[in-house]
Amino acid sequence: MTTSTITHTAKGKGIALPTSSPPRTRPTGLVINDSPTSSVGTRKHFTRQSTQDYQDAQIHSSASNMGHNHSSADLDQLLLPSTPALFVDAALSTDAPATGIGMVFMQGLSHIQKSTKIFKLGASSPIFAEAQALYEGLQWCMTSNLTPRFIFSDCLNLVSKVNGNWHDYSPLSTLIQQIRTFLSRFPEAPLLHVSRQRNGNAHSLAKLALRLRDED
Repeated sequence: MTTSTITHTAKGKGIALPTSSPPRTRPTGLVINDSPTSSVGTRKHFTRQSTQDYQDAQIHSSASNMGHNHSSADLDQLLLPSTPALFVDAALSTDAPATGIGMVFMQGLSHIQKSTKIFKLGASSPIFAEAQALYEGLQWCMTSNLTPRFIFSDCLNLVSKVNGNWHDYSPLSTLIQQIRTFLSRFPEAPLLHVSRQRNGNAHSLAKLALRLRDED
């Protein structure tokens, strides 16, 4: 930062003018660790919007690190009460080849804005079922005009494959490529791993889809 210096001389000898540029005006926004000599008005030099921008930047930074490392998301840190998020899960039937899918669109951690479940005949590997759940969840968001800020799956292997460069010629790879295409419709929403314990709503719906079909 450029510093301006004014040198005072004895009366009659004049004043040396600053040779450097004047100090820059502080931009509007959040003031952090200001000087103790600052006025009270200066220390209150922030707006509600700038505070929100700061919080958003912190959230995006945390989400970026979690998405890069494929680690479990700290929901309490990421989700504000108004933050929209998609949770998906799948369950496989052990009695008959069938797959249940649960999808929950949340506002924060406590408010379920919308939810649905799907029953599918046939069952493949657990990761393929989880990929189906993610695919269906993203498609559901698009058709329902829902825009998640975060997308969660409790299948770490799937999250790692989708966020990475994994590719082969299997049906799973084809499905993951379709998932990546859907994710491009939500460029601000990272796909993150969440623990099974924190994905209980989607898991319960997936199990319910199987149970209701068994009762038919």
